Amino acid sequence: EESRRFVEFETMVVGENAAEVWAKSLEEPENLTLAEVRIMESLLWSFVEQLRGTYRLAQLGLIEEEDWRNRVENEVTFYLSDPYSRAWWNNYAGPDKKNIPPELLAVIQHVVDNDTISVTDYILGPYRSLQDEDGE
Repeated sequence: EESRRFVEFETMVVGENAAEVWAKSLEEPENLTLAEVRIMESLLWSFVEQLRGTYRLAQLGLIEEEDWRNRVENEVTFYLSDPYSRAWWNNYAGPDKKNIPPELLAVIQHVVDNDTISVTDYILGPYRSLQDEDGE
């Protein structure tokens, strides 16, 4: 419930220009305005919060363990593969972050560290399989 309230608030911050701001963060991140930076913060934080929610569902036994792992492995590239989002992630997931369960943090970080495709290639390229946790 608490997570849902935060995501709803952040969704209001994002507003109607989210797609344009997200595209600008890919094409010219150095030209984002302060307002656009705040929109990106909301988009990225909400994504990570949704991953955290999926992880919690598994911890409660409501979904399978593999479900949250598959979601991370399948979605992190889309949200965290460009330079702007990677910089945001490095700040967000810094050593003092205690609101991300260590196991979830490790799986996200593994994908970030080992998946070198850009979000543009991910969107425009042919179908591909993401690396598994062992890098196979």
